[in-house]
Amino acid sequence: MELSQKLKNARISRKITQKTLSEKLGISRATLSQWESGKSVPSILFLREYQRLFDLEKGYFDTETKENTASDTLSFDISSLNPLGRHELEKFYNSLIKRKEYLKKP
Repeated sequence: MELSQKLKNARISRKITQKTLSEKLGISRATLSQWESGKSVPSILFLREYQRLFDLEKGYFDTETKENTASDTLSFDISSLNPLGRHELEKFYNSLIKRKEYLKKP
């Protein structure tokens, strides 16, 4: 099952609207809709928040994608960040990966 479908199923199975979930995650409803339609992919920060909110087993959202097959991984505990802090961290991460000078050369 694709990640987008897993995200949608987790929400629907608990009878939660996109509006309610987006408010809990501190994101826009449009962003959530893009994740559930497969038009964009949430960061690992938001996937972990989904796991926490819905009490899902670790690895529930694991998928084989280019993003999570990298051999170098940075991992740290973000539990002390509130949703706004997590959102800001995701924005920072996304800004780095968009800048060519920070990317590996093929």
